Amino acid sequence: MDTIANPPRSTALITGASSGVGYELTVRLLREGWDVVAWMRSEVPDHDPVVAAARASGRLRSDRVDLADPVGLAAALDRVRSRERSIDLVVNNAALSLAQAQPGPSGRDVHFDVNVLSPYAITTALLPCVAASEHKTILNVASNALLSVKQFSLAELVHPTRFKKLFGPYAASKLALALWTHELARALPPDVELRSVCPGPSDTPMTRGPGMPRWLGMLVPLPLLFPHPRRGADRLHAAGLGAHRGERGVFIHRDRVTPLPWLAQAPAVLAAVRDIHARSFPVRPGQDVRPRDSDPG
Repeated sequence: MDTIANPPRSTALITGASSGVGYELTVRLLREGWDVVAWMRSEVPDHDPVVAAARASGRLRSDRVDLADPVGLAAALDRVRSRERSIDLVVNNAALSLAQAQPGPSGRDVHFDVNVLSPYAITTALLPCVAASEHKTILNVASNALLSVKQFSLAELVHPTRFKKLFGPYAASKLALALWTHELARALPPDVELRSVCPGPSDTPMTRGPGMPRWLGMLVPLPLLFPHPRRGADRLHAAGLGAHRGERGVFIHRDRVTPLPWLAQAPAVLAAVRDIHARSFPVRPGQDVRPRDSDPG
C-alpha cells in the first residue's frame, strides 16, 4: 500500500502573534506540528527554542503588518494569497484598546479599523485559501467586554464623539465584530466554519497598557483574575479545533455558546462593514459575500 512520505502540514494564520494570547497560540500550534503564518507589528520573539527552530525551518513565516492601514493590509493579503496554497485556521486575534480615540490613516477611529474592519478584510480575502484546506475554520477573537454594551451605534464607533477606556469603543468594536461574524457565517460555504470567541482576561501587554481603566489595571498582576495568556490560547485552540467544531456564527464565552446583545442589528452591521470595506480595499473576485436570504439590492 502506497504511503505519503511527507503529508501536508496544517497551516494557521494568526494576527497579533508577537505577544500575549496570539504568541502562546503560535507556540502551541508549532509544538503540535503546524505551520504558522504570523502577522504582527514587531517580530515574534524566539526565546522559545520551538519558535527559533520553526523560523529556521520555514514552518514559522512572519510578516509585519499594520492592520490600521488598508493599503498595507491589502498588500499583505496579496502576499499571503500568493504564498499559501491553503490555510486551515485563521485567527483574527490582533486588537487595540487605547487610552483615547485615535484616527487612523483612513480617518476612521483605529478601534474600528483594527478590531472590526481588518478581520472582515482578512476573512473575505482568505476565504478561498480556507475553503481549500482540511480544517476550514476562521476564529474572530472577541471579548466579554461586549456584554457590557448598553448603547450601540456603528456610526459612533467609526467616528467617536465620546470615549471610555475599555468599555467604550473597544467594547463596541468587539460587539460589532461578533455581530458581523454571526451574520456572515450564514453566507459562507457550509463546510467553512466562522465563529467568535472570548479568550478571557489575561496578563498581556494590552491589559497592562494605558487603555485599561485604572481600577481594573490594578488587578492585572493578580493571576487568579488575569492568568497567564496561555489559558486564553488554550480557549482559542478549543474553540477552533475542539468541542465547538461544526458550530457556525456563535459567540463562545467561558467555553460555552453565549447569546449576543444587540443581535437584531447584525444584518445592518454586516452591511455597513461590507460597504466601508468596499470603499477602502481593492475589489477582488469572490469577496462580496452576502447572507443567502439578504436582498441583493
